[in-house]
Amino acid sequence: CAASHVEQVQRRLRLETVRVETARQALDLYSSVDSEVLASLLTHKIIKAQVAEGLGEARMLLQDWLVILTSKYNEHLLRRRDPAIDVTFHKFQCMMMIPRLVYGMLRGRLLDPVLVSRDERAFVAHLCDSLAPDALCTMLYPRLHTFASTDINTPMEDVLPLCRESLGQAISGIFVLDSYTELTIFYTKAAKGKFQFPPPPDCALREYIQSIKQSRAICPHVVHAAEGEASEGEFMARLMEEASQVAATGGDKDWQGATSKGYKAFMDMLKEEVRDFAE
Repeated sequence: CAASHVEQVQRRLRLETVRVETARQALDLYSSVDSEVLASLLTHKIIKAQVAEGLGEARMLLQDWLVILTSKYNEHLLRRRDPAIDVTFHKFQCMMMIPRLVYGMLRGRLLDPVLVSRDERAFVAHLCDSLAPDALCTMLYPRLHTFASTDINTPMEDVLPLCRESLGQAISGIFVLDSYTELTIFYTKAAKGKFQFPPPPDCALREYIQSIKQSRAICPHVVHAAEGEASEGEFMARLMEEASQVAATGGDKDWQGATSKGYKAFMDMLKEEVRDFAE
């Protein structure tokens, strides 16, 4: 009887049906946006456009998409009550990161036509194909965190904007900039005088860095930088909301020129484009 017993292994696919409510108005749609998932889908579309039509067309497609989205947002929610144009989506926190993610795509390694080589752009596009939305968004717009000391392994605050202003918001002066493929540890002069630089191997901050390295599909390169040293310039160049150190070919009225001049110029350009589109 035991000899006649046969075991079978079957592979089955379970299908689960979930009923989702349909948005009845724009307010419901905007309030349910997941900006990371949206940016992920948009990135895949832009990568395909770049391969099929070239870098310039891909940038133009992305810019037009943001202008249309912002214009329709104002048309649906704000125009009748507020004559001012809102390009920050401030009424919906879940959408407020969208302009920065688009700016990060245009200014970062995926679509920058000035500072990024074709090989690096191809590497980033290939990597984006396999990343989850949260990791992909870290590639598009790197995350800047501040730490109270080297003895703490969790960031003090939420993600900070990539600008010089953020450096003055931290009391400790210890920052970690995460761009997924690279981790930059930066000390201000005050932090360097108070804490050991680079961070000692047995400190909690090193544990935080090591945990990130172990969780990644690709091991990030760790860079140490400090204010007043030669490495300071490398860190400051990574603050993409500041003006680029290399001038773009476009002017103030051009998207490429505005993007290279920093995030404020980019948002001013977006506001002008939305106003023209509405008219």
